[in-house]
Amino acid sequence: MKSFSVRYRNIDKLRQFIQKEKIENSTKTLIQIFSSDFQANNLKELLKYLHVDFSETVIIGASSNGEIFGEKILLDDILINFTIFQHSFIKASYKSATTNSYDDGKILAGEIHQEHQKAIILFSTLHDINMQRLLKGVQNSTNDSIISGAVAADKNRFEQSYVIFKDKIIYNGYVCVSIAGENLKANNLYKHDWEPISKEFKVTSSKDNRMYEIDHIKATSILKKYLGQNSLKNLPYYSLQFPFIAKRRGVDLSLSANRVNSDGSLEFGTNIKEQEIIELSFANIKKANEGIADLEERLKEINSEVIFIYSSSARREFLNEIHKHEIDVVSSFAHTVGFYSFGEFYSNKNLSLFMSQTLGLLSLSEEESKSKKRVLKKWKKYELSNEFDTIETLRNIAKVSSSELENLNKKLTYKVNESIRQIRKKDSIMIHNSRLAQLGEMLGLIAHQWRQPLSAISATATGMGVKIELGNWDEKYILDSLNNIEKYVLHLSQTIDDFTNFFKPTKKKVKTTLNEIVEKALFISSSLLAKEEVEVIKKYSSKNEFVNYPNEITQVILNLIRNSVNILKKRGIQKKEIYILTKEKDGKFIIQIGDNAGGIEEKYMDKIFEPYFSTNKENGSMGLGLYMSKFIIEESCGGKLEVQNSKLGAKFTIVLDSVNEVML
Repeated sequence: MKSFSVRYRNIDKLRQFIQKEKIENSTKTLIQIFSSDFQANNLKELLKYLHVDFSETVIIGASSNGEIFGEKILLDDILINFTIFQHSFIKASYKSATTNSYDDGKILAGEIHQEHQKAIILFSTLHDINMQRLLKGVQNSTNDSIISGAVAADKNRFEQSYVIFKDKIIYNGYVCVSIAGENLKANNLYKHDWEPISKEFKVTSSKDNRMYEIDHIKATSILKKYLGQNSLKNLPYYSLQFPFIAKRRGVDLSLSANRVNSDGSLEFGTNIKEQEIIELSFANIKKANEGIADLEERLKEINSEVIFIYSSSARREFLNEIHKHEIDVVSSFAHTVGFYSFGEFYSNKNLSLFMSQTLGLLSLSEEESKSKKRVLKKWKKYELSNEFDTIETLRNIAKVSSSELENLNKKLTYKVNESIRQIRKKDSIMIHNSRLAQLGEMLGLIAHQWRQPLSAISATATGMGVKIELGNWDEKYILDSLNNIEKYVLHLSQTIDDFTNFFKPTKKKVKTTLNEIVEKALFISSSLLAKEEVEVIKKYSSKNEFVNYPNEITQVILNLIRNSVNILKKRGIQKKEIYILTKEKDGKFIIQIGDNAGGIEEKYMDKIFEPYFSTNKENGSMGLGLYMSKFIIEESCGGKLEVQNSKLGAKFTIVLDSVNEVML
């Protein structure tokens, strides 16, 4: 295997280079072109020439953000690489992109599949492609071949990139090359040096490679909050420097947002998983520098005749001198050539990921063993300047501060949850106490309801006894008397059932009407109203059914009626009146309950719904009735309970949802 690279100047100089290196038109030659020629004027001339003089040769390429030529980093160039294989076979294809990136990958890989296939090189254009799905499609048709490659760039314009196939320049699609051979050795490596510096976020809304919400907040708002107001205008540049990081299959994976879509989502090259934990990240300068030695050791373990580099533009932009040292080390092992991209493809039998911020390497060799001992260029570990020390210090401050805030947040979350638990426990006790108080009152009401039928039963039984003692009875009299007693007993039983059903909370919403609910409350409190000589004035204007929890609403109405009776009695109102109105307005069901007791003192108006607040504690009130009433209406029944003073007295208004809003 031989590999030659040259910077393109013009056709004549290229011909001289080809003649000097004795490069021939052959099916075993792979030509790769990496171009910063955004307008592609010189490129078109070059492709026209190569298509004629190298008609049997596989020609692929990509637009770039710069080129790697040995240890040199180029800008605004066209770099051509000729790799000539001796025993291996090359097969290539291209495809225009569709909306199904996975199927595109499968089709592309199927067209280039060969026996003894060892490596695949994949180049893709930038926008409207799900890179992870594309990679997965290629991988599922490759039989464990390693995959390397990258997304074509456009000199940081982030507008439109292109790939090359033969004499074609493709602005929305892919090109793919298969390299096969029994003796071919193929290895791919990557180096990633970005680390989390922010708090943990959770992706709460996403679809495919689009991210909509983070922690239930728009993803774009999160970027603006943490990276600044201009961050969205400068995507993906800001995202290349400060990408999100997610942990996938034990690997830190950078997620760089390419752009903001018309639907407000952030678009990434890979799928974004809902509920996935992500963090903002920044380059770890120290780690990147120390990792060069590890990269050297890994390269020593493999035999390389040529190394193709597909590197993220972020490394050149933000690692600068350290990245140059990376390139120095790699180029010391073999002929090296490559380009800067907007994302890198990496796949082997253990891992398949679309990456960014990585240095991706594809090493190829047809040598059976390391028969020749290579003389490696010596290099010195790069000494970080004060500037890098400052950056590293700032990165560490951000990371430590974020960690401390995260721990503080966890402690606060625990305390809040504990407080909520205590409040709920307190609420549970209050509910229990309220129910006990109501139970006592209900027993009093039951006693009132039972007094009349019990008296009638007693009178009937006494009359029967006297008749029997005097011998002044007949069969008809006895049967009529027993029949009357049975009716009184049924009335007692029905009373128990009504009170039991009232006290049994309904677990399911059921159909009812406001009028049914009010009438049930009035029946239960009828003996109390009669005893205290309270007149109830009713006006029913609601007729439609709705779905809710009628027993709970009845409990609230009963409490409001009892409060009105108490205040009417306390204030010595001669003509005691309670007004009950039902109506429907704007799709809502409304109950209003008022009295003529003069209203609530203004100083108490803001407190009456607070727990344990009562103006009637001398009569044993616990101050839980109105609190529980509001809790039931607003938390259980999804409505509103409010109060205001009318001309006559206090007026409580219950507003409940309509059928359409609560119907199961």
